[in-house]
Amino acid sequence: MKVLQLDLLAFGPFTDLKLDFSGGEYGLHIVYGANEAGKSSALRALHALLFGIPERTTDVFRHDNTSLRIGGRLRHSDGEELCFVRRKGRRNTLLGTDGQPLGDEALDRYLAGVEGGLFKTMFGINHERLVEGSQAILQDSGEVGQSLFSAGLGGAGIRGIITELDAEADELFRPRGQKPAINRAVAEYEAARKDVRNKALSGRDWFEHDRALRRAEKQQHELVQELAKLSTERDGKKRLLLALPNLNRRNHELAQVEGLSSVNLLSEDFPERRRKTVAELEGAREALAGSRAELERSRTKAQDISVPDPVLERADEITNLHQRLGSHRKAVRDRSKLEGQLEQLRIDAEALVVQLRPGASLEDVVSLRPTTALRSRIGELASLYTTNVSSRDHARKHLADLEERRRKTVVAIEEAEDERDGAELARTVAAARRQGDLEDLLGKAVSRRDVDAAQIDVDLERLNMGESTAEELERAALPSAETIDRFEGKLLKIEDEEHRLVEGLEATRCSAREDRRQIEELQRGGNVLSEHDLKNAREQRDQCWQLVRRRPRSTRGRALDPR
Repeated sequence: MKVLQLDLLAFGPFTDLKLDFSGGEYGLHIVYGANEAGKSSALRALHALLFGIPERTTDVFRHDNTSLRIGGRLRHSDGEELCFVRRKGRRNTLLGTDGQPLGDEALDRYLAGVEGGLFKTMFGINHERLVEGSQAILQDSGEVGQSLFSAGLGGAGIRGIITELDAEADELFRPRGQKPAINRAVAEYEAARKDVRNKALSGRDWFEHDRALRRAEKQQHELVQELAKLSTERDGKKRLLLALPNLNRRNHELAQVEGLSSVNLLSEDFPERRRKTVAELEGAREALAGSRAELERSRTKAQDISVPDPVLERADEITNLHQRLGSHRKAVRDRSKLEGQLEQLRIDAEALVVQLRPGASLEDVVSLRPTTALRSRIGELASLYTTNVSSRDHARKHLADLEERRRKTVVAIEEAEDERDGAELARTVAAARRQGDLEDLLGKAVSRRDVDAAQIDVDLERLNMGESTAEELERAALPSAETIDRFEGKLLKIEDEEHRLVEGLEATRCSAREDRRQIEELQRGGNVLSEHDLKNAREQRDQCWQLVRRRPRSTRGRALDPR
């Protein structure tokens, strides 16, 4: 494996710093710098790139934990390269260039089984580890073999390792010891063998115990079956004891039912019918009491009523006025609504008149109404205009087709070789001749267009639109004959509605004058009732009629009390 590039994106004192090791021919790169320049931080970054950033790292004095990022590019011995980024975290810390997790196994084939500790001792030696190695050599007291072996392990002290191994062996086993693990395990094993010998049974004893166990199990099974049988009998007798009182009560009630065999049976809905009948009876009693009280109050009021004879003599006229009063009030209420509708219709009619002729008023409607001859002439002009437009469009289209054919013919002639076949040209000329004299046709079409244009100008002058041109008329949204007829029909309807509203208004006014005349006659005759008196008399009349309608059934068919 070869480290091609180390990207210190956010680590220790570095931000977006790139160290490129891909150049050179010898594979040796020297990174130098002043004290506190960050050489040890770069070495820690390389170790963190390959084996992960420690959870309690000291390289967070510039960047926080979540922002630490180290990038790198490695090359395998087979030439394959890997670009990745390492972030600080507990899982999915190895990311690809696209930010997606790669998994730590992506580096296994590049590290070849080298772990973090071995990498530090073999490839990550710093000043502190060199000092520790020299001290270990001095402690070996000149033993060259151990020193060389320790140097091969990256400076690890072989004497210290041997001492640790001896101490660990003493903790495991001593020839005459008792506390070491192996000695303790041997003693426990011997004690267990002795315990097994003391607790083991002979074959005869085991056979006797097994036979006794089988007899006991068989006896237990028989006892369980006997117990289940006795439990079933007990439950049956308990149910009989519980049912005896109910059986006695049933026999007693059957005897009572036999004694009531001669009694008439009621229907199933009798309770509901009885409750309903009782409720109706109570309601009828309350209604009867209320009717009696109301009848008494009506009789008392009837005794106090005194109607003058002149009023009774003119009862027909009062009834007639009362009947007409409702229609008069309705006409008065509808008058404002009808006047509003009339005003709205007048506004709509004025808007239609302005659409037909700007500047005109509603009084000019009669003069704007087209005569029969003018309407016929408008229809003829519309039909003629449509025909002329269609002829013009057809002529333009035909002329465009001829021009296209001429252009294609010219192009074909220009592209043809020196030895030309005149058959195609002859067919084209023959086809053109079959169309007739094209110049003559074009001249006639132009003449017809000029005549139509002159006629259109004359017709526009007759319609007081002399300042408009044919092109403006063509672009304008002119109403069709159907639209003119529709607006004329609407105008006639508006006039009829206006006439009807005027007649209704006049009739309402006549009715009001007649009502005022009759009221004046009544006033001249003297002893005229006011509206308040009429209202009181009407209320008394309605109360009497209500009493008549609500009198009890028992009094129907009998004469009323004259009081």
